[in-house]
Amino acid sequence: KVQGPRSKVHSPKAGGGMVGCALLRKAPPTLLAVIAIATLLPGCKQQDRSGGKQVIVIGFDGMQPDLVREMMLAGRLPNFSSLWEAGGEQGGFSPLQTTIPPQSPVAWATMTTGLNPGGHGIFDFIHRDPAPEGDAPIRPYASYANKTEDHWVIDDLFGYRIPLLPGETQLLRYGKPFWEYLTEAGIPTWIYRMPANYPAQESKGAPFHCLTDMGTPDLKDAQGGTFSYYTSDRREYREKRHVKAGGEVFRMLGKRDTGQYRSHRQKKAWGIGDVELNRLDEHAFIAMFEGPRNSLKANPDEQTPVLVPFTLWRDPEDPVMRIAWQDQVTVLREGEWSDWYPIEFEMIPHLVSIAGECRFLVKEVHPEIRLYVSPFNFDPLDKGAPVSLPLGFAAEVAKATGRYYTQGLPEEFQGLKNKVLTREEFLQQADLVYQERMKLLDFALGHFDHGMMFFYFGSTDMIAHMFWGARTPNHPALTNKAQKKYAHEMERVYEDADRALGEVLRRCPGATVIVLSDHGFDTFTRQFNLNCWLEKNGYLKKAMGPAGWSIDFEHTRAYGMGINGLYVNLQGREKLGIVHPAAKQALLDEISRKLHEVIDPKTGRSAIKKVYQCDQVYSGAHVEIGPDLQIGYNHGYRGGWKTALGGVAEEVLADNTEAWCADHCIATELVPGIILANKPIRADKPALLDIAPTILAEFGIAIPETMEGRNVFAAPDEPVGGPPL
Repeated sequence: KVQGPRSKVHSPKAGGGMVGCALLRKAPPTLLAVIAIATLLPGCKQQDRSGGKQVIVIGFDGMQPDLVREMMLAGRLPNFSSLWEAGGEQGGFSPLQTTIPPQSPVAWATMTTGLNPGGHGIFDFIHRDPAPEGDAPIRPYASYANKTEDHWVIDDLFGYRIPLLPGETQLLRYGKPFWEYLTEAGIPTWIYRMPANYPAQESKGAPFHCLTDMGTPDLKDAQGGTFSYYTSDRREYREKRHVKAGGEVFRMLGKRDTGQYRSHRQKKAWGIGDVELNRLDEHAFIAMFEGPRNSLKANPDEQTPVLVPFTLWRDPEDPVMRIAWQDQVTVLREGEWSDWYPIEFEMIPHLVSIAGECRFLVKEVHPEIRLYVSPFNFDPLDKGAPVSLPLGFAAEVAKATGRYYTQGLPEEFQGLKNKVLTREEFLQQADLVYQERMKLLDFALGHFDHGMMFFYFGSTDMIAHMFWGARTPNHPALTNKAQKKYAHEMERVYEDADRALGEVLRRCPGATVIVLSDHGFDTFTRQFNLNCWLEKNGYLKKAMGPAGWSIDFEHTRAYGMGINGLYVNLQGREKLGIVHPAAKQALLDEISRKLHEVIDPKTGRSAIKKVYQCDQVYSGAHVEIGPDLQIGYNHGYRGGWKTALGGVAEEVLADNTEAWCADHCIATELVPGIILANKPIRADKPALLDIAPTILAEFGIAIPETMEGRNVFAAPDEPVGGPPL
């Protein structure tokens, strides 16, 4: 039975899906040869017109201008200071206006396109479909990528469903990125780890190379990754088995537990018999890696995770562990992180499999087994991995540098939030990410002669989320001991950033170099639960659902969704909308006024700094995607955890006791980013909107009318396109 297309999905652009890549990887060699030749045909590149010019943009996510200035003045960031001094009397350093709201996917999309969110269509990490199919009143979804359905499906072939046209992952960012203008003009362009750019899109003209970052999922399609944690401690397993998000906890079973194993699904999956299980002793364990869900099974009830068996032995005396699976073996000491190892998840035996990679941390060997396994990443050595353009570029990098994290947001914040990793272990893992990024930087500089290069560091943001709060006395998420120990952790991170910049300046002395961050940072001590506030003020009615309090949309006038967004439950837009369009503006004005009046009884401070009415601060063809209000929180505050997905908390204001102790999703004016350059910055109050136009102007390309910014290096009376090459 062949099933045809069921729906049409419209989006800016689309890229290959994960299963499609797996099918391609297993295709016959002759087919692969034909495909390879076909992909070369449109790749005939035009003449290089860069004139030997080099422009390098280094993005350090989340750098706070006050701390950067303080450390430069103290002589602790010598390479940052050299850029500042290179700007002459006008200076090469300035705060950089960020976006509304100052969230990373919103900000990097603006930097990429030169458009405000109304133009590029990304307003938050989380958007909502106001009128989804089915019973749900609304549907939250990731703002920067979406998956389409499979088309032309062979519905049941020996127990499997075979999509002849697999679904695609769509990039939901609108607007033309600056690199398309560059390559069309003959400028070779290298984009290393651009956020909110998954899947990457072709750029015609001059040579173009790209690696993706934020927005790139792991093999389980999780944006922040899904770790696995194995423990032989029954008590720990009971405490941690229901992790909040981003991980799975498993219990290692030994000889004494064979009776429990008889009913375990792993026994059936591997065909293990009682005799083999009885051979396990107190130092031998058997378990499964749980991979991605097998969506190719014809029976939906059988679309369970693909399992890979592994065995684990521990030395009876020494703190040493041996782990074996497939044809791989690693031996690790307690406290040791492994290298990357390949793992293959078979979707259809001998036909379709997905190549992944993982790494391990042995937390304890005796008396209990405690083993952390990283999220399963796309294996960059697999030329079908959808994490680069050209498709095999990720493999070219991996052959030169070794395997590396391919998922976005690689720093393992989920492990720390769920208390599977300690703060020290998180920093060890973050250092592994930094070392990988420095190897990638070495590769990038070694392959860059002329044209434009963008290079991204995310550690400055992810480590700040977990450690910036240590700069705040009496933070509710940190003990006094932890606060004292980590109070200066961010200075160390910024010094690492300075060393990376030093490599760029040393190896490309003639380049125009721009350093920027998309936003700054602030502590996060108190959470404001918007939906709870709306409920207590009569704008929202809550209802008890299977996952706790949710929203009764039939009796709700306004609701929160995402980190900063507020939506009116509007007739004709929301499926269960009750607010007449004529009453919308009065309702927004009333809510805005009341939010500005909120005082936190614990601190005596205003929780809300500014409320932005979106039709007044945004412009462009996609304003309707965004919320009706964006809430700009005050210093120390942020939207509550439950509001992000439409939940309703018990209290309006509460302490933030999570390991995620700092943030930037507050009022835009409070967290500007930075810009440094080895040229004078002549623009008054430069903004993220100005970066794309500035890059084009450096190559003598006229700034398109669609872009909203200006060239930050140009004098007020200079032509917007800058001097020609």
